[in-house]
Amino acid sequence: MQPVRAVASATLLILLTVTVVSGPLVGAVDLTPESQADDAPIGSGGAEVSVLSVPSDGVTLERGQYGSASFYLHAPDARVRVDAVSGQPMVVYKIRIPELGATFGTTRFLSADDVGTHTLSLGQKAFAPHRISQDSYDAELIVLVRTGNDEHELARQSVTVAVVR
Repeated sequence: MQPVRAVASATLLILLTVTVVSGPLVGAVDLTPESQADDAPIGSGGAEVSVLSVPSDGVTLERGQYGSASFYLHAPDARVRVDAVSGQPMVVYKIRIPELGATFGTTRFLSADDVGTHTLSLGQKAFAPHRISQDSYDAELIVLVRTGNDEHELARQSVTVAVVR
């Protein structure tokens, strides 16, 4: 029994020593990894991004299936090409429907590994049926790059949202 107790005591002593030496009171040893370039604050830096495609049609509000009364927004994907990234900027794809007071979007956080082509999807957004009173709505599809407090608009496409009942 003595060897087991000795091993347990030694382990406990090592854990306590490491905790005290690396803790905030003593701080003699820093056990955290070195900061890397990828540790830049989200939204900082910059990116060279070009828009390959933004849909000009095909945006719909469709009544849900299986007796659902809600309408669901469907929008085709946008495609962008990222040529260079510094820090962690964001690419945003959004739709704005002023008559419904609605703006929905998706954000992709970029890093140096994200050079290449990317697809941006809005996904489905639900609307209560009492909000949909017209057969179509004017909308805008927007792609932009956000860095810090700055936004650089890459594309703005006017579209008609068709209501499918």
